[in-house]
Amino acid sequence: MRQLISFILSFGLTSAIAHAQATPIHEQVIHVSSSQSSFELSLPANPTTGFNWQVSSLDSTKIKLVKSVYTPASASKHLVGGGGIMHFYFTVLPKLQRPTSTKIELIYVRPWEKVQPAQTRRWVIDIQA
Repeated sequence: MRQLISFILSFGLTSAIAHAQATPIHEQVIHVSSSQSSFELSLPANPTTGFNWQVSSLDSTKIKLVKSVYTPASASKHLVGGGGIMHFYFTVLPKLQRPTSTKIELIYVRPWEKVQPAQTRRWVIDIQA
């Protein structure tokens, strides 16, 4: 019986690890027009699970993270454990030579765990002249 439980636990752990490594990385293109000096990225989040979105890669010579704000979903404002949206507000540096492009990467992690992110999202930021 002990061997069966050990097998089930190790199979479940192996499956969880394989699933985490097979999670696709999503990449999108954001166009920032010449009249824009800022833009926003928004992602679904549920900080009650311990997971948070964090900026893991950003070219600080081109863009700057101004602030990040979590907004509970209207349906879950009064529900324990309900999710919402994490908003990231960025600004294009004023003296940046346009046109150019850069990349931003956000990861969904529990900061205290030293494991692969649960999700990774990447954007190519196309900063137009």
